[in-house]
Amino acid sequence: MPKTSGCFTIVRNKEGRILLAKRKDYPIWDLLGGGVEQDEPLECCTMREAEEETGYRISIKGKVGEYDQPQYDDLQHVFFGEV
Repeated sequence: MPKTSGCFTIVRNKEGRILLAKRKDYPIWDLLGGGVEQDEPLECCTMREAEEETGYRISIKGKVGEYDQPQYDDLQHVFFGEV
């Protein structure tokens, strides 16, 4: 099991545009998401992070994939969602 794990969500509107959040630690726009809390289900993490970052409540439509970064001992989970 990796030391750290995170969840991110691709949230698209009806026009196909993707909702992004501006990061505070780096001056870039990024997918909604963040770190999984202890014993937190992945779907709950991604919905919680989206609401914290945007104020929007989202629903999860499916999982896109997992991205392992063994050099950082990190695993990222990516989902599709909608507002």
